[in-house]
Amino acid sequence: MDIIERNWNWWAYFWRVKHRQTIPGIDDYDKKAVVFIIKVLDIKRGESLLDLGCGSGEHIRLLAKEGIRCVGVEIASSLVEYSRNKAREEKLEVEYLPKDMRKIDFCSEFEYCILMSGTFGFFDDKENLKLLKKIKMALKPNGRLLFDLSNPYRIRENLGNKWCKVDNGYVFIKDEFDAENGRLGGRFFFIDKDSRMNILKGELGWEFTRIYTLPEIRDMLNTAGIQFLKAYGSIESPYEEYKPQSHRLIVIARK
Repeated sequence: MDIIERNWNWWAYFWRVKHRQTIPGIDDYDKKAVVFIIKVLDIKRGESLLDLGCGSGEHIRLLAKEGIRCVGVEIASSLVEYSRNKAREEKLEVEYLPKDMRKIDFCSEFEYCILMSGTFGFFDDKENLKLLKKIKMALKPNGRLLFDLSNPYRIRENLGNKWCKVDNGYVFIKDEFDAENGRLGGRFFFIDKDSRMNILKGELGWEFTRIYTLPEIRDMLNTAGIQFLKAYGSIESPYEEYKPQSHRLIVIARK
């Protein structure tokens, strides 16, 4: 079997567009997520929102349809191009910036900032703290922050090797959780219709995300000078508070 190393830009598009479209009920989930965001943050039409790591742009486009002024930041140029084209097709005014979220340099420009689908945690603790400080700078006084994380107490339930069917082939997902350091690792293989194995280029093709507990998040927010407000456990109404058995860990904070 031939092995092809693919860069992150290729994988980002494959994962966030091709693979995401195969997830059952994902469109309904996105709509519920946006209703949740608007409700818990109490967003009004005409207010400004920054979406960091906006991916393929589903949430930000739905938010724009509600009259919210949106700016999305995404490092993968393939996803920025896809998102811009979708926004153009839907006649939406959304600004997309193709850059590393750690390099944002806004100053008191947004009422709200969101990081969805486990986007917070892509870096080590030092870099994640720097990102929080950048977010604080970007928010207006009393601006609010929402980030949607995996619940650390339920990580092991979803671990294991998995096969997923996608267009023109199959994806094999190999998960690994480093409990001592709170890091979730994954390696992805795409077997295409020509029986070629596509892997992520780099150190064995592994991708890691820092998985935080709520006390760790509160400590980081405090260090960054951001006030923790509340944590929810799901985007599903009636929006219950976070518990160890919750599906997600969704944090709300204020500058």
